[in-house]
Amino acid sequence: MKFAHRPQRPNGDDQLIPLINVIFLMLIFFMLAGRIAPSDPLEIEPPHSTEAPEALAPQPEQRTLLIAADGALALDGTALDTAALQQRLAAWHQAVPNGELRIKADARLRSRQLQETLTLLRELGIEHITLLATHAS
Repeated sequence: MKFAHRPQRPNGDDQLIPLINVIFLMLIFFMLAGRIAPSDPLEIEPPHSTEAPEALAPQPEQRTLLIAADGALALDGTALDTAALQQRLAAWHQAVPNGELRIKADARLRSRQLQETLTLLRELGIEHITLLATHAS
């Protein structure tokens, strides 16, 4: 007596493994590529403002100066000392005389340290300054 050979049905798990691999690869890709903008080199908690926020998207003629609570400085994501900051801002101001400098200062920064920085900016001739703050609702 001869038995007919029945073809075996493929196991459903065999088709599921490539799908799981693709999902894990996509997860890894989005975890690595998901960072859209680099974080600030200094930890800054800006002061709060009761005024309505304006659209302040950075423009090419703008620079952003970060001032931490301890007085540490960073210009456009690069930590600098006062002398290097003065050189970079002087060169930028010569290239873009009507450029705007945006200051993102920590709320715990002493007003004396902020005043010293503003005095430096005045000496360099930078007149267009915006102090960034978060909107207090």
